[in-house]
Amino acid sequence: MRWHDVEHVPETNGDLTAVLANVDVLRDAWEDVLSRASPEDFAESRRRSLRRNAIETGIIERLYDVDWGVTEALVAEGLTAEVAEREGGIDDDTLALI
Repeated sequence: MRWHDVEHVPETNGDLTAVLANVDVLRDAWEDVLSRASPEDFAESRRRSLRRNAIETGIIERLYDVDWGVTEALVAEGLTAEVAEREGGIDDDTLALI
């Protein structure tokens, strides 16, 4: 096969210039947040994100049903029996599954 230049791909979603400019603004804001956050703050934020994903994945997969308030408490404070009991309860099996 002989080499030839790739033809320009036609626009399928219209002009993306404005969308890409918004992406640049969001990237700059994220970099600003990262520059001000300590490694400990970033790690805690990551742990909370992972807890939320774990809980919500199980809800989506219909493994259990957890109220929003319980979810928020478990995300903020950790996956502990004390938090689950105080917030109106999920049983130990559900907590272990999460």
